[in-house]
Amino acid sequence: MQNLKNIFFVRHAKADSKKINQSDFERTLHTTGLDEAFTLSKRLFEKQFLLDAFISSTAPRALTTCEVFCKQFHYPYSNIIQWEELYLASADKIMEVVLRIDDSKSQVALFAHNPGITECIQSLGLNVRIDQMPTCGILGVRAETQHWKEFSTCKKEFIYFDAPNQPYNTFSK
Repeated sequence: MQNLKNIFFVRHAKADSKKINQSDFERTLHTTGLDEAFTLSKRLFEKQFLLDAFISSTAPRALTTCEVFCKQFHYPYSNIIQWEELYLASADKIMEVVLRIDDSKSQVALFAHNPGITECIQSLGLNVRIDQMPTCGILGVRAETQHWKEFSTCKKEFIYFDAPNQPYNTFSK
């Protein structure tokens, strides 16, 4: 049985500006955002984390970011777990989603929005400071637990960070 769980919190990539008669929810990725997602997913893949679940907000900008990562990891789009409650979710709501992840999944990527994703990361008590999660930023956390429902209380450690326009991450498994 797996005694460790890894989760990679990913803020959606750069989105287009809101157009007239378009809701915030409907915003799509900017071409820069697509490039960010491709680059960051490739770099995470090269670290050989074997992701076995992808969870995303249903907002197009988050879901498209997730799909780019899925393509890099050869993961079927049809298996993406889409949770509406991740759209503009608070830190507490994001944590509720994490606590509901199926225990059969041990390496998960979760795609969400600011400010909730930054606040969630800040609440984890890690030995790393993230003031503002950048677009397409990735922060990886290793949790010493067999059960996701224990994630908020178990021992956790920072294992990975990468973001566009940042020096390439040197952290690894």
